[in-house]
Amino acid sequence: MAKGERRVLLVLGDYVEDYEAMVPFQALQAYGVSVDAVCPGKKAGDICRTAIHQLSPAHQTYSESRGHNFALNATFDDIEFNKYDGLIIPGGRAPEYLALDASVLELVRKFSDSGKPIASICHGQLVLAAAGLVKGRKCTAYPAVKLNVVLSGATWLEPDPIDRCFTDGNLVTGAAWPGHPEFISQLMTLLDIREIRKEMGNPKGEERRRRVLLLCGDYMEDYEAMVPFQALQAFGVSVDAVSPGKKAGDICATAITIQVESTDQANTESRGHNFTLNATFDEIEFDEYDGLVIPGGRSPEHLAMNASVVELVRKFSDSRKPIAAICHGQLVLAAAGAVKGRKCTAVPTLRPGLVAAGAHWVEPDTLSVCVVDDNIITGVTYYGNPEFIRLFLKALGGNISGSERRVLIICGNYAEDYELTVPYQTLKVLGCHVDVVCPKKKAGDTCPTAIRDLEGGQTYSETRGHNFVLTADFESIDASSYDALVLPGGKAPEFLALKEDVIVLVKQFMEARKPVASICHGLEILVASGVLQGKKCTGYPGIKARVVLLGGTFVEADPIDRCVSDGNLVTAAAWHGQPELISQLMTLLDIRVSF
Repeated sequence: MAKGERRVLLVLGDYVEDYEAMVPFQALQAYGVSVDAVCPGKKAGDICRTAIHQLSPAHQTYSESRGHNFALNATFDDIEFNKYDGLIIPGGRAPEYLALDASVLELVRKFSDSGKPIASICHGQLVLAAAGLVKGRKCTAYPAVKLNVVLSGATWLEPDPIDRCFTDGNLVTGAAWPGHPEFISQLMTLLDIREIRKEMGNPKGEERRRRVLLLCGDYMEDYEAMVPFQALQAFGVSVDAVSPGKKAGDICATAITIQVESTDQANTESRGHNFTLNATFDEIEFDEYDGLVIPGGRSPEHLAMNASVVELVRKFSDSRKPIAAICHGQLVLAAAGAVKGRKCTAVPTLRPGLVAAGAHWVEPDTLSVCVVDDNIITGVTYYGNPEFIRLFLKALGGNISGSERRVLIICGNYAEDYELTVPYQTLKVLGCHVDVVCPKKKAGDTCPTAIRDLEGGQTYSETRGHNFVLTADFESIDASSYDALVLPGGKAPEFLALKEDVIVLVKQFMEARKPVASICHGLEILVASGVLQGKKCTGYPGIKARVVLLGGTFVEADPIDRCVSDGNLVTAAAWHGQPELISQLMTLLDIRVSF
């Protein structure tokens, strides 16, 4: 399946269950599915507070504590139903209120009437019952929901065991988050996402599946343990979660780490879930595993001092089997001598220790950066989980096709920081050769960037950003040697639009019908090049009048993450829309991610 072929809607509310929101959100993205998380009355960028529901056999019901802040990435009022292939309704306490919201019920009924897949878990079935969708259907849920669904005409399936899931037509229901692997797997089947399970689970027509070890400890970071654990299982990979001194069935306490926006500031921590181990550390047979995952949090501080753990990690390193470590997990790699001479990243506070261990430090400019050096994959925080898991899957045998593309990015002083760096790094991850140039500058020179942010004012704020190091000489550029062009926004386009040599380059790409991607104010260069007549496009709203005067059709930048494709041209309103812009550019370049 090509990246971005499927699009799924995740309907949330305050105090949605923590795992039941984040695990499907990140697991589906790890396989290239676009997931929009929305909440009635809220917009993209707003947060929903999550609730941690902990199940204990010793108690009659679950406990509840405060979880993460979940940042929405889409606006409920902007939903266009026809753009989505499936719907997910997590549990927690949110469904009690979502079930009373007429707009939510109308939306859910549309998915049902069209026969599109709907996956609901735990208390999420309260919404299905309120929408009248369970009548005559078999379903399961958290036991307390039984009366509601039975009175609504459903055939009740007891949630015993608690990880029970069931599919009836287009409807998938799960009892609680321990059943996520099967829940996500059944949803993937309905969405016709099957290749990864077939090829990862049986790569050469053999019986043996891929098998991975997850190295746990008390107060490991919550998402950094559970998301890889359940996502990999959903993709057909067997995952054994172990901790030294503990056995299958024991628990590890997790920690909720609330990251701040900057990588150079401290974070806050609170108690998370009880993570149940499914294997015993002392029974590990190294040869049975194809890869190792080390979550972050505080547990690596202690795991790095455990001789049996260090010996195990050395075995993976010496055998060149894939090792993926995130956040503080790199402490264990350092203790095992596995980072010497290797490029790696981590939370910035680990830099001195990793450098002392011989690592080539890669400074993270965002919390989602991931780095690969041979069999070692490192990530900064759980914000990068989708890319982190994707890279690990690739190391386990996944494939990217169409990646050997050459892309040119034209920038200038005070190009917008995200709009320059994100396309550059993302295309590099896909294996593209990317040259970044600036008129009158050469490879090794720098362009200062500008950080533009929407902070509630009538226009954006602007502050000084990074120094971006150019990778090629502008004077040596030959348009015929490139497959695509990217034009970031910021202040730079105001001046680049006055450069005749830039205009000539842009016209050459457009006349050859090679893909051209423009973000925000990058549209100013296209306006100056006179190439927008008869074209649909979007960009920063202040450019609209010039686009229309030159015969273009301006598509309103509402929502701000809007992207528009017209032939070989892809335009985005602002950096918020870069994921879709890059996905559409990949389609034009015929870059496909498959397994």
